[in-house]
Amino acid sequence: MVPSRKGPHACSIWVRLAGLVWLVFGLALAWYGMLGHRFEHLISQGAAKDYVAIAAATGVSRTRVTQIANLTFLSPAIQERIILDDIDGLSERILRSVLVHSSWSVQERIFECLVSKQHHRASPSSMRDLPVQIRH
Repeated sequence: MVPSRKGPHACSIWVRLAGLVWLVFGLALAWYGMLGHRFEHLISQGAAKDYVAIAAATGVSRTRVTQIANLTFLSPAIQERIILDDIDGLSERILRSVLVHSSWSVQERIFECLVSKQHHRASPSSMRDLPVQIRH
């Protein structure tokens, strides 16, 4: 069951732990991916009606809940890589640009390009930094 909101600034333990994990371990991408799966599980089990209910219960905006839940649409290979590999410098915002594509093979090519750019200390700010043949 989704915990009830106790005040205007109350957050669920999941959201608080996500912040703690980010500060202590720098594993926000993996944590948010797991949190997205938790949101989906709550809905599929009937513990929450929808993302709106999760947002109300956690004190997080509906937009943020949707962004976190959308990480579950990344290809399984990318999700595994995020969880198992140390991927420095790849922000969630940049990773969300991969979600524009529903094809897992396209997602994986874009992801590999982003990771290789990060290893070369480049910081792509958007999809326009990727080669044209990968974007389309």
